[in-house]
Amino acid sequence: MIAHKGLARGHRRRSSRELELEAENEELKAALGEAHVQLRVWNNGAECLAASRTLR
Repeated sequence: MIAHKGLARGHRRRSSRELELEAENEELKAALGEAHVQLRVWNNGAECLAASRTLR
C-alpha cells in the first residue's frame, strides 16, 4: 500500500536504464540543436555568396 502511494505521487526510483536513456536523450537533443545551428549558418552563407555573385 505504501509503495502504491509513492508511485501515485511520482516518487519511484528510476532504473539505471532509464537514467542512461535520459542522458542519451539529452545528448541527442544537444546534437540536433548544434546541427540545426550549423545548417542555418551554412544556408545563410550560401545566401550571402549567391547575393555577392549577383552584385558583380
